Amino acid sequence: MINKISSYIKFLLKSKSCKNIHSPFVFDFIESILLNKDIYYSFLAIEFIRKQLQVDYTIININDLGAGSKGKKLKSSSVSKIAYKSLQKDEIAQLLFKIINNYKLNNRLELGTSLGITTSYLSTAIKNKGQVYTVEANKETSNIAAEVFNKLKLKNINLITDEFSKVLPAIISKIDSLDFAYFDGNHSKIPTLDYFNICKKAANRNSVFVFDDIYWSKSMQEAWGEIKEDEKVTLTIDLYRIGIVFFHPVKVKMNYKLRGSFNF
Repeated sequence: MINKISSYIKFLLKSKSCKNIHSPFVFDFIESILLNKDIYYSFLAIEFIRKQLQVDYTIININDLGAGSKGKKLKSSSVSKIAYKSLQKDEIAQLLFKIINNYKLNNRLELGTSLGITTSYLSTAIKNKGQVYTVEANKETSNIAAEVFNKLKLKNINLITDEFSKVLPAIISKIDSLDFAYFDGNHSKIPTLDYFNICKKAANRNSVFVFDDIYWSKSMQEAWGEIKEDEKVTLTIDLYRIGIVFFHPVKVKMNYKLRGSFNF
């Protein structure tokens, strides 16, 4: 907790208001995505399913293999508790949707399906076009996610139930180009960097990678620091809660920290 408070204070001191940005690309990102309050076609249906999960008191087994999960690590939990404690907030999930929608990102990857709510947002962007590959190590949460996809009639999701390290190379090898990747399954340095290095091999100039909880721990902050310095990365946007990585050509590499209501 002390580390989180300290990191947030440092973030506030170094971050910029959205009004003080001069980069045309970042300004467009702010206007088209961060400040975009539109409610899109799939949002209400997905949030209705989230509410159903929040009142589902079925107990399921958990084998959480990743470090730094949002909730306390348990061997079992109710679906309701997972829905409340572990699922990505609607504001962030909808932000991911808007990124995909705005840049028309077709091939998408998610590491950490959980109950499938964020996956559903990734799936329904650009009107359900493109393919989503999502990986979940826990079989019982994966089964619930599959039910969620069925309820929402989502046909473009490839759900893989296995450990990330075992299946990620094979997934990347079958994707010609990885347009979008969301890393939310392991919040520690070495695995995060390993997954990034595998995925960046399939990145193109328009790809966008998003990392969750980049200030979760010192380990995760170190991972984010190395990702920002990677020679293939040309631009990063740090929103405190998430870190966003771009690969498009620029004259000068830039790292932005932006503060606003989207930080939490």
